Amino acid sequence: DNASQRVDDDAGNGELRDRRLLESVQVTDVINDAVRDAKAAAARGEFESAMIVLRPLAEADNRDAQYELGFLALTACDLVSGREAFSLFMKAAEQGHAEAMYQLATFPEFLSEPFKSPLSHDDAWQWLLRAAAAGSVRAQYSAGASLATGDWGDGGVPQQLEAAVAWYRRAA
Repeated sequence: DNASQRVDDDAGNGELRDRRLLESVQVTDVINDAVRDAKAAAARGEFESAMIVLRPLAEADNRDAQYELGFLALTACDLVSGREAFSLFMKAAEQGHAEAMYQLATFPEFLSEPFKSPLSHDDAWQWLLRAAAAGSVRAQYSAGASLATGDWGDGGVPQQLEAAVAWYRRAA
């Protein structure tokens, strides 16, 4: 009858949903392993190997791969430009990657190429606060230090000792 058919259909849909969830978790594990392996290769100075793994994942919008590929530009790797690194950090940050947010806020000027962060002083400060709120300990410490001293980038921020202490506590 119709009632038992619905129960069978619901059971089948539940099994299908469970199988899809398991496959999704397995794919995520494989991607995370690949990013971790690429990070280890980069730490050994095997930048080409790292890029072979990271680039397609970054292009597929994997925020961890975008961050790691961008981070290569901040190391001895000259295969990623500052402009590309900034773009990769922005993509990862827009997907909620806390360390990418921190890198946007503190992005260095590249002497090897004519590129520096296009962010305004205020935008960089906002990225730092977003990174801190998202859990970046480095950003929490930097926000605390900046609010304690009033020093941030070229322009500074208003000194706020209570807020500084709050960020220091979160960073601890």
